[in-house]
Amino acid sequence: MDFFANIILVIAVAFPFIQIFTIRKYLLNRNLNKKITFNVFSPVVATVFVFILSIILVINLSLSPFHLLWMFFISAALGAALVAIKSVRKITFSFLSFISTSRV
Repeated sequence: MDFFANIILVIAVAFPFIQIFTIRKYLLNRNLNKKITFNVFSPVVATVFVFILSIILVINLSLSPFHLLWMFFISAALGAALVAIKSVRKITFSFLSFISTSRV
């Protein structure tokens, strides 16, 4: 059982990094209208942020990593809904502009 829990935890930790680097790669390789692109990726970034908070919650409270399976779906719905809040949208736009302009 610990083996599967560790696999889920590794996948859950890798997921946000894969999403952010995929978005960054897309933004750097495309010459698109930034405002439209940011509106498309804003819910994805909010979902990733909520899922990162879920991972931190599971690790800090010593919960089973299996909780991340249902927390993923909750974070997807919550992240998409949070974009309706102006301050959250502003944070996601700022993050998207940061990752789209910085070169490493």
